[in-house]
Amino acid sequence: MGLNMDGLLDSRNQALCKMNLSKHGRDTQLIVLIEECAELIKEASKTLRGYARPAKTREELVDVIVMAEELRLMTGLSMAEVNEMAAEKLTEALMKDGGEP
Repeated sequence: MGLNMDGLLDSRNQALCKMNLSKHGRDTQLIVLIEECAELIKEASKTLRGYARPAKTREELVDVIVMAEELRLMTGLSMAEVNEMAAEKLTEALMKDGGEP
């Protein structure tokens, strides 16, 4: 899984995302996105409670990344827009409480 300016995933995985979207449809994939986010949240909570499962956390993270790419494709958001918005959000987070970017 490589990051590039064309998408969150490499071209082969992007093609699979498009096929998955076509096969299952927007609404079903939005439900899956919600479920995958919940599973990642659960693993983060377990980690904070002292029950870390690194392999499971990585698996759930990849599931969320795949679904995020499908959502990016659904919304027509370009990687240039993703990077621009990410830079704004990261800078904003660093500036909170008097920090410097």
